[in-house]
Amino acid sequence: MKPLDVKVWGARKRNTKKSSYDVRWTVAGNVFSEQFRTKGLADHYRSKLLRAAHAGEEFNTETGLPDSMVEKAASMTWYAFALKYLAMKWPHAAPNTRNGINEALTAVTMALLDERPGQPSEELIRRALRNWAFILSGPDERELPTEIANTLHWVAKASRPLSDLGDAAIGRAVLDSLKLKLDGTAAAAEPVWRKRRTLVNALHYAVDLGEFKENPITGIRWKKSKVAGEVDPRVVAESCAGPFPADCGLVRRWVRPGAWSPTRRPVRLHVLRRLASG
Repeated sequence: MKPLDVKVWGARKRNTKKSSYDVRWTVAGNVFSEQFRTKGLADHYRSKLLRAAHAGEEFNTETGLPDSMVEKAASMTWYAFALKYLAMKWPHAAPNTRNGINEALTAVTMALLDERPGQPSEELIRRALRNWAFILSGPDERELPTEIANTLHWVAKASRPLSDLGDAAIGRAVLDSLKLKLDGTAAAAEPVWRKRRTLVNALHYAVDLGEFKENPITGIRWKKSKVAGEVDPRVVAESCAGPFPADCGLVRRWVRPGAWSPTRRPVRLHVLRRLASG
């Protein structure tokens, strides 16, 4: 279908209780539409339609889409995508950020493995991912020990499709898996939310690659755990009756609601202990 047979309208807000936006276009007189939660996502999708039309791509009269926008079924496994995301993110990340990316990708990969014959132990899979797969240079660019190479080959075959994360039930199960430590007990809130942030950021990249129309994780309702260690300013004020009033005054300036803070972050308990011991 020639681009002259394609017309794309601007994104419009739907008259519904929950905010959403439509993108509408026609191909050879047939009307198509897609719905999005935000105007930004709708505009992004519309711009891809316009680029395809301006580039002279043919649009399918049944799907209404150019070939460049047709989602490929199971086009990429999660593990293959995670390696691609790592290669994009790693060179510009600080050492601590790299460790967080490594940890998060390992946790999500472990949660998205199917059962297959010849499965290595969980400890070996985790070690192969942490120490060999999710660092650069990648596993395809260096010689691996036989045991590690065989383990990562199994992971590549057992990894579920990236598109599975488009299922809200699977996405929630992956998020819930991040709440547990290796021994099955509850993990601290802060590392859990670091891993979630990495997963969300990775799936933003998947949207950029055309694997999803919108980030499937951001739409999942997931209760935020309270981060331990934040200081109640009222408690700090009461503690100023102690032996270090000068230091307490400094802390009060940091944690008073609306007050200036060098980092704009809540003061942690270890900060108070350091001031008290100084």
